[in-house]
Amino acid sequence: MKKLLFILILYVIPVFIYAGIPSDSTHNAIKMGKATLIVDLICFSDSVDSQKNLDEIYGPIEIFANIYPVFSKIENYIIIPMKQDSMRYYAEIPIERLEEIGGIQVHVNGDWVFGSPVVLKQNEPSGIKIEMYPSDPSRHYCKYYGASKKYTMEDWIAIGQTVINADSMNPFSYAPKDKDFYGKSWEAIRKYQIETLFPNFIKGSIGNQAIPAQAKTWLENYLKIYFASQCIIPYTRLAEMVDITVEEPPIESYSFLDSIDFSPDIFLLGYPLMTLRYFLNNILRDIDGGLEDIGERPVKKWKEYMDRKLAPAMEERPKLLLDLLAGMSYVRQLEEEKPLTPIQIKNINEGFTDDIGKIVLARNEALVARLEKKEKAELRNMTDEAFDLKKFIDENYKGRPVVVDLWNTWCGPCMQAISQSEETKQEFAGSDLVFLYVADDSSPEDEWSRKAEEIGSKQVRVSTDTSAAILKNHNLEGFPSYLFFDRDHNLVHSRTAFPGTRGFRELLLELNPRK
Repeated sequence: MKKLLFILILYVIPVFIYAGIPSDSTHNAIKMGKATLIVDLICFSDSVDSQKNLDEIYGPIEIFANIYPVFSKIENYIIIPMKQDSMRYYAEIPIERLEEIGGIQVHVNGDWVFGSPVVLKQNEPSGIKIEMYPSDPSRHYCKYYGASKKYTMEDWIAIGQTVINADSMNPFSYAPKDKDFYGKSWEAIRKYQIETLFPNFIKGSIGNQAIPAQAKTWLENYLKIYFASQCIIPYTRLAEMVDITVEEPPIESYSFLDSIDFSPDIFLLGYPLMTLRYFLNNILRDIDGGLEDIGERPVKKWKEYMDRKLAPAMEERPKLLLDLLAGMSYVRQLEEEKPLTPIQIKNINEGFTDDIGKIVLARNEALVARLEKKEKAELRNMTDEAFDLKKFIDENYKGRPVVVDLWNTWCGPCMQAISQSEETKQEFAGSDLVFLYVADDSSPEDEWSRKAEEIGSKQVRVSTDTSAAILKNHNLEGFPSYLFFDRDHNLVHSRTAFPGTRGFRELLLELNPRK
């Protein structure tokens, strides 16, 4: 039978209104607000069955927006489910810059199938039209509108490949391994890094890619920030990689920082593979053996201290950089789950002329709320003990449904799924449902303890042999994987990969129906 091409088309190109960017040149572009994102999805089918309705075709498809807050780690980006109305998906996305690069993720039946970067602006909606074959999502094409119209799909492919190349050429991986090299003067080491390593890094990153003209300035600056963060700033750490201890060089040895463009519209518009947090945190952590935390010092006084410290390296110390470093110093404290003190809150309210202070205070409020309502983590390190998962559940959670999350600290998709599922988990707070997280000793113990405390719930660390046996016994393929046990601890469902927020919620409701 001749194959019929079944085409569903909703060809609605959003109409966008341009509101204009503030003309105040002193504005540092850090501003809390919302960006509108619209995705029009057109699905094609090669199936002979042309009678499928919209629900059958679009029901398994979920689209998520993802954003990278100013101070976030890579694994802590925020995922926002987009609302669906027939073949259109939309969301109002909270962002912390007037303009930034975010992204979308397309999931089919809970599995990630492809994604795309997208420009998000507070004063101009973004739109994407996607043409896709759900049976073969690799056959897709994206066209961008509104705030995203300056880039094509081919542009993003070239930009993405450049960033992937940069990550694979991480300066840590090709820094000299010769121990004698680190016995040279800091001047000689810096000369080699800047005159040899940096050009090689740029050449290897860009390769044969034709960088889009509209991305050239910010992308090259991004690569410079990446190189500074990985090679220039962690001077002593590079030597530690080859078991050499060297003295911290003088501040003037960090003069490479002065070559970075800190103009807000360039510095803040970076590709999210390496967030600004790492650059800012590395400055505070590594320069001069570690710079002083802001603590309860007034913001103005601390910035004056930071200005003096960086003066030998940088002819100008931009306000944006000093403000961000002050914010990062507070965030470092919050990442240790230590809420701000009343004095710090007062200092923040008085010390910032932009929204960096509001961002820090919002993070503090979120931390306080999370600490108040989250189930305190119960950590059990059983790597040196025999561990039988079914027996452990029977002995500890009698009569309660249990969801087992098999994860590890080094597993990016695991951390993404944990973040994605947090809101859904909160719906079941106070119920009988047990969330049991099982990692193994491929996750370093201190890292496991820290992340397990952040996640909360029941946490067990077992040997790699034990986790491998659990995966094998349940025909699971890797991490993250999930096991769903009912109240009698019968295995109801098992799967590898996160099923999506909607699918995850449905599975939880099956175990623990609403009364």
